[in-house]
Amino acid sequence: AMYQQKMRYARSTEVVAVGFVDVACTIYRLLLSQPAAAAVLEWFDANLPGPRNPFMSICVLQAIVDRAQAPAYIAYTMETLLDQYRMEHIDIGYFVVSRLKGFRLSYVEIIKKKALLRHELFTEWLPHTSGLEDHVVASLVKVLAASESVRAYQVAYPNDPDANMSWQLGWPQSGVMAASLLEDLLYGNTFDSRLKDAVKSSLEAADIMEYPSIKGRLTDILASAREEKIPDGVTNAADSAETPGAAGLAAASDAGVANVGDDATPEAKFEALPEKESWMKHIERTVKAHIHFVVDQKTTSLLETALKVLPHRHVAWGPHGAGAAPF
Repeated sequence: AMYQQKMRYARSTEVVAVGFVDVACTIYRLLLSQPAAAAVLEWFDANLPGPRNPFMSICVLQAIVDRAQAPAYIAYTMETLLDQYRMEHIDIGYFVVSRLKGFRLSYVEIIKKKALLRHELFTEWLPHTSGLEDHVVASLVKVLAASESVRAYQVAYPNDPDANMSWQLGWPQSGVMAASLLEDLLYGNTFDSRLKDAVKSSLEAADIMEYPSIKGRLTDILASAREEKIPDGVTNAADSAETPGAAGLAAASDAGVANVGDDATPEAKFEALPEKESWMKHIERTVKAHIHFVVDQKTTSLLETALKVLPHRHVAWGPHGAGAAPF
């Protein structure tokens, strides 16, 4: 390199290797030049200074660049690593260079599968196959397309204020189910073990969506969307049978309840349900979406002002579900 030919070093200076300079230039060109990726490094510098910062070594950045490869994947990988770390789904151990480099061990490969699923779900399944109403699809894409909006409106980081889930007020059940599935697939760790299998088998997004644990939920969403479009009082014989997902859920519930005996209390039966965690999350999300407490104000006008800023003011319940009600 020309700079080495022209450069005069002091005797105590360690000569910079050509390979190191080449790596540094590559990292700058593919990673640091992207504002989203650079912002991740800034967050770690501000919140985990010194030795606790997993990005203190250039080797970590090199491993991420080598594994993610494409610039779009690199930025998405950096954002997802930060998001999953803040959600406590991964820890500093996931940033070890040897782990990042390994094909089967690297969490970067799982993130790449999530990126493939994100594209497939948002461009194909949601608009064309899900059966969801257009306004529901538009809201799902708007909120669940990026981790920042997901943490603000779907599920917050630990120790942060609760997410504002009022955007789901008055939604059909199919829409709520779809939001939960997208969150679990793209921003949670529920399906990470399945994605590890997909990495080992080099599966594409369409193949991953055929896993029974994922396909069952997709089938339930479609069945629910179809049922919601049936006019009141009309029975659809084709949909009268249980869907595979619903049947599996019922079977699992029966098996769990059977393990505690017929004389068990309702609380004990619920604790024994295999899907208890999913039900608890569903209950918590439903409450947060539909209930908002307002502190009693000193005057009626102040209370009226406080109520007017709530999105709940647009929703009223009647014999056919939710509908707009200005007040």
